[in-house]
Amino acid sequence: MRMIALPSVFWSLIPIAMILHGCASPPKPEDIARADFGTPVKQEEGEALAKLFLGVSLKDPDSAKMEWGNIGKAWGRQGIFQGGGYWYGYRLDGLVNAKNGYGGYTGSKPWAFFFRDGKLGLVWDPTLYNSRGEQSGFVSEPSK
Repeated sequence: MRMIALPSVFWSLIPIAMILHGCASPPKPEDIARADFGTPVKQEEGEALAKLFLGVSLKDPDSAKMEWGNIGKAWGRQGIFQGGGYWYGYRLDGLVNAKNGYGGYTGSKPWAFFFRDGKLGLVWDPTLYNSRGEQSGFVSEPSK
């Protein structure tokens, strides 16, 4: 049985396709209007769930200084390896500054927490989302 080698051009197109997938457009307004965002999450509930997550994720959670944005309806587009497509829910952005293993503060880092039906479903560092081909955005400017 003879093996057929795929041309190197084919393999070079894969990263380009992944990048283009990550640059896909946001959902259409009519899709947003029909979307099910799940049960709303209150600001206090979102912050409490985010703090629980950070409590087990940071080296020194007691040192964490947090600044929270307002929670609001949001959409997200998964990367190609997560199946693509849109999801809808609620998003809370925050800036977190905590001590590292050497006892020094790392500087404020952005985090995004996504909720669906009162549960924390996804957490990301928004500065890295493009490297995974994911996108998200608020449906409208969040307010308290």
